[in-house]
Amino acid sequence: QVTVDWPDSEGLDLPPVERLEPDEDVRFADLGEDPVFTPPQGPVIDLTDSLAISFPRERALFPIQDDFLDRFQALSTVEAYDDGEGNVAQLTARAKADEELLQQMLRVYGYYDAQIVRSVVVVDAEDAAADADGDGTAEAPPKVRFDVIPGTRYRFGAIDLGELDASPDFADLRSEFEIQSGDFMSSDKVVEEQFDLDFALGESGYPFAAIDSPSLLIDHARDEGDLTMPVTSNGKYVFGGVVSSLPDFLSGDHLATIARFDEGDVFQRTLQADLRRAVTATGLVGSVTVTPREVQAPSDGEPGVVAMEVDMTKAPLRTIAGAIGYGTEEGIRVEASWEHRNLFPPEGSL
Repeated sequence: QVTVDWPDSEGLDLPPVERLEPDEDVRFADLGEDPVFTPPQGPVIDLTDSLAISFPRERALFPIQDDFLDRFQALSTVEAYDDGEGNVAQLTARAKADEELLQQMLRVYGYYDAQIVRSVVVVDAEDAAADADGDGTAEAPPKVRFDVIPGTRYRFGAIDLGELDASPDFADLRSEFEIQSGDFMSSDKVVEEQFDLDFALGESGYPFAAIDSPSLLIDHARDEGDLTMPVTSNGKYVFGGVVSSLPDFLSGDHLATIARFDEGDVFQRTLQADLRRAVTATGLVGSVTVTPREVQAPSDGEPGVVAMEVDMTKAPLRTIAGAIGYGTEEGIRVEASWEHRNLFPPEGSL
């Protein structure tokens, strides 16, 4: 512990503090935010009375401007609550939410180094009124403005599709996934191509294929993102027979006659769904599910075989109906009907 004596005030001469007069040309808006510098951008686009946005002047720096703007307008918090009655604090809170939205949207399109400059402008009411009608009575609402500085748009780097390359028709399946290294990054494109690849697998003989959620590893040094989307094809198959859960009601042989595939045809997910619709259309079942079941595994380059298991519950088979009517030419009319569906299986009704 060190003790220091307080200096003797005698002989200590301090200069007087000069009072500064306020500068009338300097004013600060109490918005609870740090002052920001708005860089020169392209023309300002007024979306509403309370919202404006600006993009780079050269379209080549942000070619997706129109699509981006439509999407932002649909999601904007400021625009959604633009009732013209919000104060500065409310508008500032909504502007912060929209700034986060813009950052997320820019990353969706591959702009990972983008900057958003947010500013809230409050026009002096007297000045606004003087410009409008000169009586000093108008009220000017606050307005938020975003300047979008997109920066470099990243591209796809390495693309890893898991075990897809082990599939017998890898080339055809890979062509359905239309993303190549060097393409501009787009999260929307990844979702679209994942759907296309999943559909192609289901239509090319892969009933048990699985695709895990994609992930992106962003490398800011390369301005690229490496895409990993684990795909497991789990073997190629052809159709086998049809197996009914109620063979005495609707046999598997009968269900095979209404199916639009033959044994030995390459499995297609749409034909599996079509069989379910056909069974439902008989009007004899309350519920039905169709599930592929492996009966022979693929081997030596030959596809395996799957049977279509049809699990059903019966619907009410008897219907009684009646009607009473009167017509000036026909007089009184009484009608009754009775129907028994599937009285003579399969599908023979009386």
